[in-house]
Amino acid sequence: MPLITLLILAIVQGLTEFLPISSSGHLSLLYTLFSIEDNTILLSIIFHLATLLSVIVYYRKDIIPLIEHPFCKTNKKLLTTTITTSIIVLVCKPLVDKLFDTRLLFIFFIVTALLLFFSDYLSERRYILSRTKNNVANTTHFAKSDILDIDISYRNAIILGLTQAIAVIPGISRSGSTIAVASILDVKCDKAKYSFLMSIPIIILSLIYSIIFEWNLEDINIIALIIAFVVCFLVGLLSIRWVSIFSRSNTLSYFGYYLLILSSFLIINSTVLHYL
Repeated sequence: MPLITLLILAIVQGLTEFLPISSSGHLSLLYTLFSIEDNTILLSIIFHLATLLSVIVYYRKDIIPLIEHPFCKTNKKLLTTTITTSIIVLVCKPLVDKLFDTRLLFIFFIVTALLLFFSDYLSERRYILSRTKNNVANTTHFAKSDILDIDISYRNAIILGLTQAIAVIPGISRSGSTIAVASILDVKCDKAKYSFLMSIPIIILSLIYSIIFEWNLEDINIIALIIAFVVCFLVGLLSIRWVSIFSRSNTLSYFGYYLLILSSFLIINSTVLHYL
């Protein structure tokens, strides 16, 4: 595989893993565009390792206390989310892998876009109601919680786990859907932070699964993979920063418009252009 192709994949993965636009959906499109059929599992492992490292580095100040206090309330809620996601994924992922058709991507991109629009709409409504009742901005909505006791109920932790599991479908953004659903549920903690923290254990588990059951090392350019890993890691850091800013200002709809444009192109392509 040419280095330039690997770099394009690395940049797209680094951006779309954290921007609410679905990394799996975009990579599926690129695999089709570049006619990539071999080593896609290995690429997934490398790129997810890179983005996992991005999350760990970016949130290192939050992760260290969680490691030092393994039985804190936040870890119990993260565990609840992870168990919920794992059970659903183990049951549903084989079915998704069998039935998924790239031609259906536009539907799931639209679903993600609608979630982003709806979450922004509700957030804006709550803000207006807060201003009307109290004549002050709702400053507690995005208040930072003590990292050892993040302000989220077990019920909402389970719902977010279910949402994260649904994002196994290419085109459904993991970060976008979990942040949007957290906003719809009116979760008071930093939604982007919880979304990214809850991604750590599930990414680790998915990597372990892929290494055990799907590992393949045929025709690999190690140097090119290392370069792609570094690029994906750096782009991932920038992507986390952008999403953190956007999620606090209720402007995830911008990504929704992008997904609608992309979906429109895919519909036109499938009926007229036939590029993919």
